[in-house]
Amino acid sequence: MAKPTDKELLEIAANESTMTGPGIDQKIIRRVIWEYYSGSLKALFEDKGWPIVNASKLVSQTAVFAKETYGSVRAFGKAHPPLTNPVDWEQDTPRSAIFFGFDSAWTDNPKAPGAICAVGFDTQGHRTFWEPQLVSFAEALQFIKTHRKNFEYSLVALDQPSIVPNQSGSRPVDKVAASLVSFIGGGVQPANRGKVGMFCDASPVWSFLSGLGAVQDPMLSREASNGLFLIEVFPALALPSLNERFAGRLSAPKYNPQNRKKFSEQDWQEVIRTVSTIANKLQLSELAEWADGLTTKERPRKGEQDKLDAAICLLVGILWRLAPSNSAAMIGSIEEGYMISPISEATRPRLSDAAKKRQVAFTV
Repeated sequence: MAKPTDKELLEIAANESTMTGPGIDQKIIRRVIWEYYSGSLKALFEDKGWPIVNASKLVSQTAVFAKETYGSVRAFGKAHPPLTNPVDWEQDTPRSAIFFGFDSAWTDNPKAPGAICAVGFDTQGHRTFWEPQLVSFAEALQFIKTHRKNFEYSLVALDQPSIVPNQSGSRPVDKVAASLVSFIGGGVQPANRGKVGMFCDASPVWSFLSGLGAVQDPMLSREASNGLFLIEVFPALALPSLNERFAGRLSAPKYNPQNRKKFSEQDWQEVIRTVSTIANKLQLSELAEWADGLTTKERPRKGEQDKLDAAICLLVGILWRLAPSNSAAMIGSIEEGYMISPISEATRPRLSDAAKKRQVAFTV
């Protein structure tokens, strides 16, 4: 099945619910195959548990099984919402802008460093990708300061609680995030100032934030044309919105190679494919190529996962700035702590309901 162009994907995504006439089913199937399964019909069949009756007629068989499983091909498409966002780099991207993704690893342990990466856009809109590298907090700070010098606008997407006013327990936003993360089989570590080395007064994250001097105002970071901003993100919360396969009950990807008993090679490959797919949709080919290169790792190490998480942080930051406002949310507040996350039809109801129940702000 031929790969649709980005323009074709955007047209299908924008008109899918109202399209009529011949060929509609095939267009929807093409979109889903390329956005969710990298063009592999076999991967789709394996994922859905559909039998391959005739390998030469998988397209027509897809339509048959889609109707049997979902009621119609259009319903099949609705169950796999478009991942292609109508991002117009010429119009939406501020010139002279750089985005960072920093998976900090929370503590400053030399044996367990974090990872950082970046994508910059010069005054002409040309993109530069700095591959993920393992770093300490001090090294991450230097990385940001070095690379942001030539850019007017900078956004750092940090995977670590950045506002923790509570002395014990967890923040309201942690509880809302847990409504989804726990549902899919993951966990949310509660953030409080009583955790020595992570959030106590001497924890490295505070000196990092002080040295960085970034503004934490997520809504302003969406509109500003200059300045240095930081947002808190959480890859485990973002992934079920970036890939529907991770949004079901106990469907969280088990891609931490340090946990050998639970590590899943299939999940590792699927997270890589998710990063590559979203990067391609955002026309970040170098990032997509880097992610694809991880598929050859027979035995990935923890450092590779940290780098992959840094790339996810980076994508969340870019999506927050550039994607349609209803595809991402700020959960929580500057006063009590917040997270920025993509949202989808599969994840928004659970998160918004949990936020409403706990009287936590949910802003898109």
